[in-house]
Amino acid sequence: MRRLSKLLTVGAFGFALAACAFLMTIGMDGFRDTPPLFRGQEQQNRYFFFTLFLIPAVVAALPIIVPTAAARLWTALILGLFVILGIGSLGIFYIPSALVMFVAALCSQQASNETSK
Repeated sequence: MRRLSKLLTVGAFGFALAACAFLMTIGMDGFRDTPPLFRGQEQQNRYFFFTLFLIPAVVAALPIIVPTAAARLWTALILGLFVILGIGSLGIFYIPSALVMFVAALCSQQASNETSK
C-alpha cells in the first residue's frame, strides 16, 4: 500500500505539471483577446500567471519531499481548495491532480493504520 501511495503521489505531481504546462502554452493564448486598454499589461501579467499556474505544482511536490501521510492529506486538501476556488477558470485543469492526491492520501492513511496494528 505504501508503494501505491508513493506512485499515486508522483502521478498527482505529474498531472499538476501537465496542467501547468498546458496552461502556459495553450492557455496563455486566451489572453490575446484582451481589450486595447490592457494589451500593454499582457506581457507584465505573464509572470503573475506563470506564478499562479506553478502554485499547485509546487504544492503537489511537497509529499515527494516529505513522504508522510499527513503531508499527502494536507496537499490533497490544499489542491482541493485550489480546485474549488478556481473552478471557473484554472481549477478545472487541476482536478485530476487533486483526485489522485486524495486517493494517495487515503492509501497512505490505510497503510499507516495497517502498520500500527
